[in-house]
Amino acid sequence: LTLDPFKNHDNMWLKGIHLGGAMSWGQPELALAGGGPTTAAGTQIFAYNAGVITEEERTRWGFEGAWHVGPFGVSAEWMELLEDLGNPQSAGNNDGRGRIYGWYATANYFITGEDTSFGRVYPNDPFDPMGDDKGWGAFELFTRVGALGTNEDTENFITGADRALQVMTGVNWYLNSAVRVSLDYQYTDFGDPIGGERDEDSILFRMQIMF
Repeated sequence: LTLDPFKNHDNMWLKGIHLGGAMSWGQPELALAGGGPTTAAGTQIFAYNAGVITEEERTRWGFEGAWHVGPFGVSAEWMELLEDLGNPQSAGNNDGRGRIYGWYATANYFITGEDTSFGRVYPNDPFDPMGDDKGWGAFELFTRVGALGTNEDTENFITGADRALQVMTGVNWYLNSAVRVSLDYQYTDFGDPIGGERDEDSILFRMQIMF
């Protein structure tokens, strides 16, 4: 469920407010062994142990908020997963109430003056270095901080780190409304060593085509 309560308001400070929330509930029986979250560079933060299943109830919920004013924007989100975990293959602790939570906060700014939004970006001067206008597209700077964590019950069913904190910064280059090129630097600090390392540095280059 999303809400833009002042979308049609004349006040530029209000019209960019965005709110949202989501929730799901079910009673699945899913095999979780080997699954788990990863960093953008592909490092698995934790993995569920062999034989682990989710049983009885699983609840997911979260809420989000954003504020866009001209070329500047901020957004944040909180997410949480509650589930009944079990491991019929284990002779020890066979069940528990698992909890995984995560959050992030992002700030972005178009140095070329475009309005920030959740929709498609339309550069004021699309990339066309050979044309009369010599357009170079839109450039957006951004930074984000996020974290993921678990509770003690979840730790009985996983191998790896029980938390992670990530800081990311980078630049997006929108050549036109359909092509985006991104260069990001990411630093991740793990709660426990993963493969002998307590943190990770990565540089990611990506190209996206929207159609």
